[in-house]
Amino acid sequence: MFYQLLAGAGPELREQLKLRPAAEFHYLNQSGCIEIKGVDDVKHFNRTKRAMGVVGIDAKVQEEIFKWLAAVLHLGNLEYVAKGDGKCGCCSSVWGV
Repeated sequence: MFYQLLAGAGPELREQLKLRPAAEFHYLNQSGCIEIKGVDDVKHFNRTKRAMGVVGIDAKVQEEIFKWLAAVLHLGNLEYVAKGDGKCGCCSSVWGV
């Protein structure tokens, strides 16, 4: 679903969720395989959204689900760094810190 979301989200949703290419998300770039030949993630994303509607998940709830998926991707990009005082700090490219 992560790959589908990244491929199929329109410009407005991409901006709202701060989505970037799959290769820029730690959870997705570890295998080095971002795309599968013959798999159309855009088409699958649209089918998934349609199926969610069929089972009664309206557009507003779908958007909330997509927010949670994006949150998981962004959390995977958090990096913990040691601070000079022996404590840990957290920085992320999501927030530009």
